[in-house]
Amino acid sequence: MRLSVFSAAAITAALLVPTLPAQPQSFPNSQKYKDSGIHNATGRSGSASIEARALFNRDETTDLEITTGSFDPHAAGAGTISHVQVQVPSGGTQNFDGSSAGTFATKVNGVGPHAQLGVQTNVRNVDGARTDVVSVSEIVKRRPDIQAVHITAPQSAVRGYNVAIRATLRELNGDTGARADLRLYADGELIDRAEGTWIDAKGVVDVSFAPIINKTGDVTLTVVADHVDPGDWDDSNNSATTHIQMVDQVGEFYSWNASAREEDSTNYHYQKYSWGEFTDDQKALNQSFEFTGYLRSQTPQTAMKASIKVTSDGNTLFDGSQDEFVQFRTWFGTCSESTSYNPEVTVCYNNNMAYTTVEIYAGAADVVYRSWGWATQRNPFSPPEPRFEWNTTYRQDTVNGRFGDSLSMNVDFEAAGSKWNAQPVIPIGAAEVRTVDRPYSCRQDWFLGQEVCEEQHLWSSTRRGSAEGF
Repeated sequence: MRLSVFSAAAITAALLVPTLPAQPQSFPNSQKYKDSGIHNATGRSGSASIEARALFNRDETTDLEITTGSFDPHAAGAGTISHVQVQVPSGGTQNFDGSSAGTFATKVNGVGPHAQLGVQTNVRNVDGARTDVVSVSEIVKRRPDIQAVHITAPQSAVRGYNVAIRATLRELNGDTGARADLRLYADGELIDRAEGTWIDAKGVVDVSFAPIINKTGDVTLTVVADHVDPGDWDDSNNSATTHIQMVDQVGEFYSWNASAREEDSTNYHYQKYSWGEFTDDQKALNQSFEFTGYLRSQTPQTAMKASIKVTSDGNTLFDGSQDEFVQFRTWFGTCSESTSYNPEVTVCYNNNMAYTTVEIYAGAADVVYRSWGWATQRNPFSPPEPRFEWNTTYRQDTVNGRFGDSLSMNVDFEAAGSKWNAQPVIPIGAAEVRTVDRPYSCRQDWFLGQEVCEEQHLWSSTRRGSAEGF
C-alpha cells in the first residue's frame, strides 16, 4: 500500500502584481501527469489513421467512437469514415454505414468490460480516390467514475479577501482517466473554477482554490465536477460540500484553527464473462491535516521557518519543516510561500486588516491543480492557463499510525528572530462508514446474450475532527 503525503495551501492574499523566480515548477492542465489506464486503440493504413474508443456504461450498453483525429486533445483529422465493421468476442460481426465525416459513433450490442473488439474502418478522401482500410483491436473500458471526495476550508475567514480552499477528487472505476471542469460555489454562486483537470485511472488529485468571498455568516461551499470527458459513469457523486464562517473583522477569529481527516477504503470487484474473468482489488488509506494561525501584528517575512508535527496515541503521523520561501507583493500586502512541499507553507500580511496568517496543509494526492482564482491573484493582468504541480517530495511506503480518539499538533513558526507556537488537540469523531455489498451471483444478461457473474464489496471509513483556540 502506498500513501503520498504532501502539504499545500492556497495563498490568502489577492491579486499578485509581480511574479518572482524560484516558484515551484508547474505544468499546464493540458498535460497529463500520468496515463496508466487502458489506452485507446490507434491504427494507420497509408496516410489514413484512426483512434477508436469503446466505453461500457452503467446501463450495460457500450458506446463505440472512432475519429480520424484524436480524442485528447480533441482534434479533427483528415478523411471521412464511410463504413465500419465490428467483430465481437462471440465471433459475430456488426456492420455500420459511416458518417461522411471524420468521426463516427454507435452502440455495440453484446459486449461488456474488457471485451476485445475488432474494428475495421474505411476512410476516404485521404489518399486520392483510394479507400484506406484501417484495422485496430480495441478493449472495452468502463467509463471513468469521477468522485468529489471532500472539500477542506478554514472554519473562519475574512469577507472580501482570498480564502484557501482545497478539494480532493478521485477516479473509481480504474479503466481509464478523465478530464473534468471543477467549479466552486458559495451559497450557489460560482466563485472559482479549474478547467480541464486530468484525473488518472484510480488517481487522486487535489484542486487548490483561492476565491474572494463577499458574504458574511455561515456560507455553504460546494465543489462540483462537471463536463467530464469522455462522460461520467455516475454523476451522483460529483459534488462535495462544507461550511465556512465569513466575518468582517479579524478580531472575530480565534488565534488558530486546525482540522484532520483519515479515510480507509477497500473496493473489491469481480466480474466473469464468457471471454474472461476480471478482478479489481483497491485499497487506500489517506490522512490529511490543516492548520491556520493568525498573528495580530505585521510579521517581517525574513529568516522564516515553519514546522508541524502530528501525533496520535504515541505515533508520529507527520513531521515536516520548511525554511525556504519566495516573497511577492499583493494588492493587500505581502505574501511568502515555500518553494517545495515538505511541507508547503504560506505566510501573508494583510495591510488593511493588520494581521498575519500562517497556513499549512498536508494531504494525499498525485498532483495539486491550481484554480483560475489562484492564477489571477498571482498575475491579475495576464493570468496563465490553470496549472498543476507534482506532489513527489514526500512519500512513504507505510502509514506511521492510525488516528486515535484525539490527535495532537505541535506547530512552530519563527520570523526575524520572533517565535510562535501552537499545540492544538483535535478530538476525532466516530467513524462514518459506507458499505456496498453485492454477494457473488450469476444472471442471464439478455443485452449481452450470455450469463454474467459478479461480486462487489465496497467499504470506506472516514474519521475527522477540528479544533480552534486562542
